Amino acid sequence: MIRFESPSAFIFVALWILVWYYFYTKRMTQAHEITEKLGEIRTFSAFPFLTIKNLKGSWFRWLIIGGLFGLALANPQWGSKKTQGYKNSSIVLIVLDISNSMLCGDMPPSRLDIAKQDAINFIKKEAGNKLGLIFFAGTSFVQMPITDDIDAAVMLVESATPEQIITQGSNLGEAIDMGISLLSSYNNVGKSMVIFSDGEEHDNKAIQAAKDAASENIVIHSIGYGTDAGGPIVIETETGVETKTDESGNPVVTKLESATLKAVAAETNGKYLRASDYNSSSLTIHDDIASQEKILGETNQFEVKQSYFWWFILLALILIFYDKYKREKPFWITKTMPLTLILMIFSFQIMAQSPHQLLRGGDKAYGKKSYEEALKKYESASTNADPNQADKAKYNQGNAQYQLQKYDEALKLWEGLNPNNLTQKQQSQWWYNKGNAHYQKQAYPQAADAYKQALKINPKDFDAKLNLAITNRKMQQQQQQQQQKQQDQQQQKDQQDKNQKSQNNNQDQKQDPSKDPSKDKKEQEQKDNKQKESPKNQEQKDQQQKEKQDQEQQQSSNTPKTSDHIKQLLKIAEQEEKKTQAKLRRGNPQSKSRPEKDW
Repeated sequence: MIRFESPSAFIFVALWILVWYYFYTKRMTQAHEITEKLGEIRTFSAFPFLTIKNLKGSWFRWLIIGGLFGLALANPQWGSKKTQGYKNSSIVLIVLDISNSMLCGDMPPSRLDIAKQDAINFIKKEAGNKLGLIFFAGTSFVQMPITDDIDAAVMLVESATPEQIITQGSNLGEAIDMGISLLSSYNNVGKSMVIFSDGEEHDNKAIQAAKDAASENIVIHSIGYGTDAGGPIVIETETGVETKTDESGNPVVTKLESATLKAVAAETNGKYLRASDYNSSSLTIHDDIASQEKILGETNQFEVKQSYFWWFILLALILIFYDKYKREKPFWITKTMPLTLILMIFSFQIMAQSPHQLLRGGDKAYGKKSYEEALKKYESASTNADPNQADKAKYNQGNAQYQLQKYDEALKLWEGLNPNNLTQKQQSQWWYNKGNAHYQKQAYPQAADAYKQALKINPKDFDAKLNLAITNRKMQQQQQQQQQKQQDQQQQKDQQDKNQKSQNNNQDQKQDPSKDPSKDKKEQEQKDNKQKESPKNQEQKDQQQKEKQDQEQQQSSNTPKTSDHIKQLLKIAEQEEKKTQAKLRRGNPQSKSRPEKDW
């Protein structure tokens, strides 16, 4: 099926026909006037190119020439072919120590945290090469095979913890041997290992492993983490933070073992750096890797439409040369050649700005890591292309935004695409890239959903499976952190409520008069005084009651009171008076509750 990449070129064809018609009619009018004055034979002898016959032939040829150039500008296409992109790259293995000794805090926050950050920066600078990951402690394992997926490598390094290896210790020799076996299948290419470790080696096999690596033309660079003084190993457990101790209960002190790392690098003509010098000296390692032999590797595969504009340009040029021999030389030099050059230059400029060429130019810039330049070309292509080609340009535009770490802009572009305009493979990559962008934004649920969609389209996508596993682990860690945060907030709230309640109780006690301490003290003193005075009051009450009873008995008696009886009563009264006076003289006080009276 024939399609035109730039249908707007037909506007040029229409304008060309209008201009041609205007000058054609004007020139033919002049030719008829000359012929009428001079006659046809004399006109042919003096101006052969002005005869009506020759004029018609020449003008119609130029009408066709302009139309052919217009078709060339429209770039007719039919059929397609697949074009494979290539790039040169070396192979680099990142060997990361995740043993417990890397948790030492002599390089705050810990050796492992610093090593992970340095490894991520190193990976990003080696984006043009193929990479692999090996993690080791007491044993080793391949965390990521050789691949050019830089994003997956970064995510795996970020999630590295000592819990990933049950057998703790430090077996650097085994890690080097595993790297040798992984790189042995690659020939005629530069091969490197970069070790991020504190250098502890428990079985002394690292030097021999380095010699074996040298025999395989593998260069080992090492970066040492820790200090000469060292520090204790602090491990986080479910019950809290614990310091690792030996059999005697003394804290285990781990130090930087630079001698081992230096010897390993020296055996393979590699370089050793201390972590404290990494930022200023790491370029020496990058330069060494860049100088190694490269392998020609495949990159993205493009489906390119077959263009046939050159055929129309060729036909136009043949007609121009044919017209030359029908005209005189001065006219060819002064008129035909400049017009031909203008048309050819104009067509090449238009072709250079066609969406197809812009896309190809963007792909080349992207392959050279010139993402800003690639982004501009993709934007221009998406503006001028048809819907199908515009979606492909926006897809690549989103990839360039992602490489520039503009994840929101990349997602916005990808979300605006019509998946029906993408091939099945491109749809899988589309979901995969969206998952990577969501992961970089720490939107782990959205990232997991995107990876699942990619796996539905392409169940064999190893990178999508790997990234999904990493994302699920991150989601679990995020949920645990949220739960711990909620528990801490609840405990803090409970403590605040308890403190507020205690404060309210203290305030109530101060405001309640019934619980006034001064009043309680006064009441207690009155009670004590009352207890002290009670025996004296009771004695006086008994005396009064006795007198009253005697008076009642006297009144109730019917017998007459004789003088003897009266005398007897007076005698008793005098005796009682004497007793009372005697008590007063002994200083027995009266009750304060009653006033003193004379007898």
